[in-house]
Amino acid sequence: KEPSTPSTPRLKLFSRDDCPGIIQENALVELRDDHDRTYGIGRIAEVPSGRDFAQVKIRMELHEDIVNCKVSAIRPLRANTPVEIELDGSWFRARVKNFENGIYVLSMEESKDIKVTEEHVPCCSQYIRLHRDIPSGRRGEVVEVRHKHGNAKRKWVTGEVISVGEGSGNDLQLSVKLQSGEEVKVPWNSEHARLSEEEKANIRSGSSQGEAALAEELTLKEMKDFGDDDVLAWMKVKGILGIKTDGSLARLEYLVHLGEEEEKNPKSVELPPGGVYTAIDGERVKDIAKRYGVNLAKVLELNSHYVGLQANSRLLHNTKIILPPRSHLRWLSGVPQCTEF
Repeated sequence: KEPSTPSTPRLKLFSRDDCPGIIQENALVELRDDHDRTYGIGRIAEVPSGRDFAQVKIRMELHEDIVNCKVSAIRPLRANTPVEIELDGSWFRARVKNFENGIYVLSMEESKDIKVTEEHVPCCSQYIRLHRDIPSGRRGEVVEVRHKHGNAKRKWVTGEVISVGEGSGNDLQLSVKLQSGEEVKVPWNSEHARLSEEEKANIRSGSSQGEAALAEELTLKEMKDFGDDDVLAWMKVKGILGIKTDGSLARLEYLVHLGEEEEKNPKSVELPPGGVYTAIDGERVKDIAKRYGVNLAKVLELNSHYVGLQANSRLLHNTKIILPPRSHLRWLSGVPQCTEF
């Protein structure tokens, strides 16, 4: 039945932390009103395309009512974010001008503004991507920025991204920690920031044989097999990525990031782990795997608890994706044994 009474509040749709971040049928979602109060939990019953994409139908969990809901789980790219858009088979540079009523307005570098309308599905568009020639804004990304020190001319220097924030005139800027230890802020565009050769090499390198062998050590069970929300929340806080079972015993699996010294003595590594990637608005799974040089099939296997996840699936903002081990990642086994959850 379709509730149409005036008492039905305007609802917004958010992805649950313990469910797939993909906008697809049967995905578990939380509905909130304009005051950010939880209205209820439901599952997506229908995902329209084109002009009506911003409205999805939700089947509520506690009753079978069908509720129309606005998609706000995908946070739009902010104004001035550098992007590329596909037109007639070619990619052109642009910047996000604004986002209204499910439509992006892009400011093109070499032509007039363009609206990304119903034929380019808003938010999850396969026709819009972040500008590939400049940093993604990921914390820890190795970049080169144009920097002027004293009276010297500006030159390209290497550093690591700390964060992306608001600059002057609503422009976005990167905060970067240089190798010298100095922290600088530069505009987030190709004139002032670019990927380092090291980062480009990492993207091109792909997964090595040694990394593939390490990845094969893990058999990750679907986390939904292991009880209620309290258990999953506890696992998330502890950084537990999966559980191996052996009869009545369960072994927790942690993924930890190792520095150069720690690689020489893995047993000295302390918890908690790292190795979980947080997706940006509308990112495709295959693009994440390519960026980090990991095996796509293994990424899909490790994240099989996201029902329906495919290489071309686009993810909601802040969706957590488990990455398989690379040369600097190790699985720790044989950690705490638990008999019940």
